[in-house]
Amino acid sequence: MRTAVILALGCLTLLSSPAFALRCGSDLVGEGDIAALVLQRCGEPVHRQSWQKELREGVGSSRETRRSVEVEEWTYNFGPSDFVYLLTFENGTLAAIRSTGRGYAKEEGNDRCRHGQLLNEGDLTGEVLLKCGEPARRESWEEKRVEAVGPGREERTVIRVDQWTYNFGPHNFIHRLRFQNGRLVKIEQQGYGY
Repeated sequence: MRTAVILALGCLTLLSSPAFALRCGSDLVGEGDIAALVLQRCGEPVHRQSWQKELREGVGSSRETRRSVEVEEWTYNFGPSDFVYLLTFENGTLAAIRSTGRGYAKEEGNDRCRHGQLLNEGDLTGEVLLKCGEPARRESWEEKRVEAVGPGREERTVIRVDQWTYNFGPHNFIHRLRFQNGRLVKIEQQGYGY
């Protein structure tokens, strides 16, 4: 009986802790922490991206409600011996932490992303900057989308679109990258660079 009680208490402790925490030095940050605390414990991220979304419930009924959410994603690169982490905040509160793969060493030179070969759809803007450095050209605009997320519920999102162009020189292709809300969704090769 005593063992069962100890096991039950252990399970309750596990269930009450955050699903995923991030260690920054000797500190931990987890879901529910405010952005200022994360910034204090982890320092400045290598990249930030933000956009607005509106959640609507009871669409078409007299009880329709709307809620605006400011979404911000921070990218942290802790180097090749650790991972790149994506932290998602909603209205200034940490909502999710996820790892996006191994971190990168800061390398100099034009070949650090192998002339575009290391780029993958799904990469975050911060990851692309770490891999390839600054693009030759940047363009940005916003697109509005409405998406049904359940019966009588919809989500209206303002999507930030970024288009970056990388020129890897006359013996390599120019790459045009399209991002939506900080995530790489399309890679196009545009002929040889200059």
